[in-house]
Amino acid sequence: MIFCKHKFGKIEDGYQYCERCGKAIVAPCAHQWNLIQEATMKWFGTPTGKIIVQQCSRCGEIRKTDIGQTNGWW
Repeated sequence: MIFCKHKFGKIEDGYQYCERCGKAIVAPCAHQWNLIQEATMKWFGTPTGKIIVQQCSRCGEIRKTDIGQTNGWW
């Protein structure tokens, strides 16, 4: 339905179905992150930040996190 205010119910076979119109969406993942790579950023030998790359062991999504100042020019 076009004007349905969806109310998604239980997860079945990897999808959630609207209890009102039956629309299916891919169920959201409760991510479980595993560390793939970690790098320390340096500016003339002084650590200025870190870059952390992680991957979800359930859905395979990859995320990158920058911590601290990663560019010494500003």
